[in-house]
Amino acid sequence: MVIAPSKAYGGGEAYINNLVDKLHKNNVEVILFCASSILMKKVEGKVSRIILVPDFTSLGLSTITSIFKINQILKRDKIDAVFLNGLPEIGVYSRFISSNKIICIGHSNEEWLKEAWNKNLKRALKNIITFKFENHITKFIAINNIAMENVSHRENLFKNTEVIYNGVPEIKWSLNDETYSKNEIVFGRISRLCPGKGNEYLLSAFQRLCKKYNEQKFKLLIAGEGEEKNKLKKIVIDLGLKGKVDFLGHIAPLDFFKNIDCMVSPSDMEATPLVILEAMSCRIPILATNVGGVPELISHNVSGFLYESKSVSSCFNALEDYVLDINKYTTLSEHAYNEYLSKFTIEKCFNKTYSLICEVGERRNV
Repeated sequence: MVIAPSKAYGGGEAYINNLVDKLHKNNVEVILFCASSILMKKVEGKVSRIILVPDFTSLGLSTITSIFKINQILKRDKIDAVFLNGLPEIGVYSRFISSNKIICIGHSNEEWLKEAWNKNLKRALKNIITFKFENHITKFIAINNIAMENVSHRENLFKNTEVIYNGVPEIKWSLNDETYSKNEIVFGRISRLCPGKGNEYLLSAFQRLCKKYNEQKFKLLIAGEGEEKNKLKKIVIDLGLKGKVDFLGHIAPLDFFKNIDCMVSPSDMEATPLVILEAMSCRIPILATNVGGVPELISHNVSGFLYESKSVSSCFNALEDYVLDINKYTTLSEHAYNEYLSKFTIEKCFNKTYSLICEVGERRNV
């Protein structure tokens, strides 16, 4: 059984899509509890059942009903293992579902685990709803070393934790698939369009780049959906960037990467972003903020360019560095691709994850 109670489709949901694909190829039967309509469509034909659950942010009667349904199926179908997607809110499921074989993956740096109960109301509520959740988890997957360090503040969780880096399928295309003109330099950003993603800094830096190098043609493609989309569109108009920035909505990674020259990740905070791994897999140059687990993925001026977050000037410097020395980034991208092959392929990630599921479940039906 796989439980993914987030309505939005982001890196965590893409991870579940890849996990389900791996399990399906290994003839493992999967029951999916899911809140994302996009994820539901992607896994059709790969799972035996899909059951709609409420978004985890609406912890209330609907969540209690979902837990009741989960427990009914656990009792009736003799599920061998339960896979929970994400922390901290998912902790409420681990506390109340009737299984003693629970695997959980976190998709953040898990900084909340080391913070005091009284730091703020939001953190306090997270600690309340997940109180001693670690006693109910058989195995926990940390996605980077920062998360592992923060998990160490919970002794019972730490002793059952393994670091397994995310992995992504290699992205390939032919030159005939490209649709944007090669007479312009195309930067790209793909993410949820929500607070904390730093897209406003990118837009301001991009405007500065266009102004300084006004004889060069630039394009910025922004892919993704979220509550800040209209806000970002207004910023584009206010900065005079209409015609230079295209919003693509939710699109497949291939359709995004085949049309850009360089990917920018301007987030205020990240853990192990799948989009960076995807860029590495297709040799697309990477400009990324030096936050969270990102430095565990790429090294500055070796496999990408790292810069300070929440800074228009730093973002501009990164964009300008690419424009002034594109040839350097061919070498950096090749290094990034080799790093991808060494550590971050879909096989390396999900072979380890599948082995962990088999270890916990002892049988094949999950």
